[in-house]
Amino acid sequence: MNDSITNNSPIDPIDNEIKPEYDLAKMKCRPNPFAKRLGQQLTLSLDAEIVDYFETAAREQGISCQELMVRYLQDCAVNNRPLSTELPLTATGDLYDHKR
Repeated sequence: MNDSITNNSPIDPIDNEIKPEYDLAKMKCRPNPFAKRLGQQLTLSLDAEIVDYFETAAREQGISCQELMVRYLQDCAVNNRPLSTELPLTATGDLYDHKR
């Protein structure tokens, strides 16, 4: 069998040089077609109750907590769900205060 056909290495075995198709310096640049769809990084401080809720739900779904939060927020945005700015009650019945 011909080694040049079966060799999947980016290095040419004969002259020990990088194969032209793998030489990044000679590649033509083009914009990333997925760049518009890349997420924007955001940092949030969440109360332990909220984190616990999403971590438990994520385990039940078999996905990461971050993925569950992203999917939930996507669902809200896609379905144009109305948002409430009223402070809800916590699990103990106290008024939720995010400034704690």
